[in-house]
Amino acid sequence: MLSQKQLAVLPAHNIFLHAKAQAVNKNISVIISKPVKAPFLFDSLVLSVCAKLDKGGAVLAQAAVKTDKGWSGFYKLFYISRDYKKTFSAQNDAFAKTDIDTIIPKGKAQYFKYQITILGKAKISNICAALTRAGAKYDESLALETLDLKDFVLPVKPVLRTQIKDKKLAARICSPAALTAVLNYHGAKTNLPQVMKGVYDENAKIYGAWPLNTAYAAQLGFKTAVVRCSSLAQAEGEILQARPLIASIAYKKGQLKNAPVAQTAGHLVVIAGFDKNGNILAADSAAKTPVLHVYERRQFARAWIKNKKGLAYAVQKI
Repeated sequence: MLSQKQLAVLPAHNIFLHAKAQAVNKNISVIISKPVKAPFLFDSLVLSVCAKLDKGGAVLAQAAVKTDKGWSGFYKLFYISRDYKKTFSAQNDAFAKTDIDTIIPKGKAQYFKYQITILGKAKISNICAALTRAGAKYDESLALETLDLKDFVLPVKPVLRTQIKDKKLAARICSPAALTAVLNYHGAKTNLPQVMKGVYDENAKIYGAWPLNTAYAAQLGFKTAVVRCSSLAQAEGEILQARPLIASIAYKKGQLKNAPVAQTAGHLVVIAGFDKNGNILAADSAAKTPVLHVYERRQFARAWIKNKKGLAYAVQKI
């Protein structure tokens, strides 16, 4: 386990949380956390909830932050049920602002708390707060840390977005395509149209809201979370446990060789393994053929850990 001193210098950290739900009435219960102290001042917070919902069950997730101006109110982050999911429109005040699924504090923030309202019945396995350290600079030596995992690949079959004939729509579905590939790897036997429907954000009208994607996988019985990673060694650790990792990447033209998309401000791929040189083998839904792409280790680390602060979906078969 990392010490507080070690945690304080990491660019990102994940805090897994859980508290007992208190009944409000026979149909509603609430989980209200005590203030949680992060290991560093943070400049972004993404909350995800792993919940198995009964028919008619739903979850509303909210969080508040404490800055040098005091405690904010609770920001509504997302609502999930079996058939309907949504984030909320942007909220902006003196303490923080929200951007779809992310709370961005204004000023110095080291504490947060959350409130999970449960309508009907829902089994919550975990709640995860993914945090990024305020002012953190990219540390390439840390990002390239390795468990020396080489020539090891999981049998992930890429799911291509080209199966969706509407080109404008196809360009928007890298998140559910990556999630479909991982769910199928774990034996879920689903398909892209089903996952697209299951992760769709009814408010933002998008398919890539991070906690809605992990929430859909949770409904299918998987243990999931939106997480932040600081090094490729963390991805190697997931692969060693037979768990492909869905990574969010961004890069400009020429910064990620062999990529089927020349440049992107945000794209999700599945890390399926590593070649004999330690380079990344990834299922990329933007490809023309269902084969794994090889991405040079240093370039991929910059696209993922530097440019997207190591954001990933972790999906585990229970």
